[in-house]
Amino acid sequence: MDEFEKRMHFSAYITTLADAVTKMNPSTLLGEADAQKNLEAAGLKDSMANTYKKYLDMLMAYIDKASSIGCKYPIEEILGIKTESAGTKS
Repeated sequence: MDEFEKRMHFSAYITTLADAVTKMNPSTLLGEADAQKNLEAAGLKDSMANTYKKYLDMLMAYIDKASSIGCKYPIEEILGIKTESAGTKS
């Protein structure tokens, strides 16, 4: 795998993470407070709690995966940003 493929691989994980956060969030999918009230009235509160748990488990798995890849390929290097070391001052 060359450097370009590694960067694209890293980019794909970040994109997947962003999609999971923004598009698959159960609160976002339900939207309005009325929809949540209707779910509770229909007796689906436990199902919704399970959905939130599965969403958070999936999100944590993506974060862990992106973090482990980010340790191998720091985003600063991929973007070409030079960072100052902790001991230097501007």
